[in-house]
Amino acid sequence: MRKIITFILFLSAVVLNAQETALFRVTYDCDALYSKTRKTYRWFLDVGKTQSVFYNPNNRAWASEYDNISKETDIATALARAQNANIKYGNKNSLEVLTGAPSSDEYTYMKYIKTNKFIYTEKLPQIEWELSDSTKTICDYQCKKAVATVYGRTWTVWYTPDIPVSAGPYVLKGLPGVILEACDADNLFHFVAVGLEQNVSDARIELFEKDKALKCSRSKFLKLRKSEEGKTYGEAVKELGINLVKAVDINGKDITNTIKPASNYLDLE
Repeated sequence: MRKIITFILFLSAVVLNAQETALFRVTYDCDALYSKTRKTYRWFLDVGKTQSVFYNPNNRAWASEYDNISKETDIATALARAQNANIKYGNKNSLEVLTGAPSSDEYTYMKYIKTNKFIYTEKLPQIEWELSDSTKTICDYQCKKAVATVYGRTWTVWYTPDIPVSAGPYVLKGLPGVILEACDADNLFHFVAVGLEQNVSDARIELFEKDKALKCSRSKFLKLRKSEEGKTYGEAVKELGINLVKAVDINGKDITNTIKPASNYLDLE
């Protein structure tokens, strides 16, 4: 009971705060199969009084470091620093989702396609959750089960009424509590909360460097994403403006004419 009271009192105390800073942060680890290999990705969900932002902290740290590397005048030093940054900030993902903005029933989605960052705003999907009496404990919070289909993918989630805020990874929300676990029916993406913290000093509810993104519609973004499917590695590299002799994998095998594996996405549209 003490945990519930702590969160309710904390939320009430800051409701008049004009700045959109995070009231609390949920840290998730996501076991995901985006392409050929399963990897674990770290995600943050920073929740404010009216909005929340979902993002990969490794990608933000990597992008910040690359901004500094781009100012390096010595090419060899720049390449070495870039290689170290790629190792240091592994399992990056450029996706960021700001929910509750610019209005309460909308979300703003930002992600790279190749070398271009795109951003669009869309109405939040109407999610019809099927509630269950099943319970489990995650991060010491008792959670309840719910199931729904969102953008073509069916999700089973576990949310905690102990934190009575409608928020979760991606655009999963609409429940009377924060979602602490979410897994799709194909087991491609499995988010599990590994930590919750209040008073996160560096957490502002905003998208990272959104001024560098190209505005588009969701339908346009999906078309651009679809256009990248079925290309060979050679075609993909040449489209980046690189004069390619041949593309090779880590073992030196020529994969120039090999079709890139299809990617999995949080939506199926």
